[in-house]
Amino acid sequence: MVEQVEDGENGLVLSEATPDAVARRVTELLARDDRVRMGENARERVRTENDPAAIGDQLVAAMTGILKHR
Repeated sequence: MVEQVEDGENGLVLSEATPDAVARRVTELLARDDRVRMGENARERVRTENDPAAIGDQLVAAMTGILKHR
């Protein structure tokens, strides 16, 4: 999941998975004026990078590269 989230751009990343750390980040998120923008960025990233066709293209490219180096 961390690979999908850019801290402050499309979400917030926890440095540690403790209740206090979660509470701090949620409090920070509620205070941020750009939280709507982060949500929009997250939706756009999912739309463009997790699209089945895009993933298929990446898989084909990876397999083609592997076969070229056999």
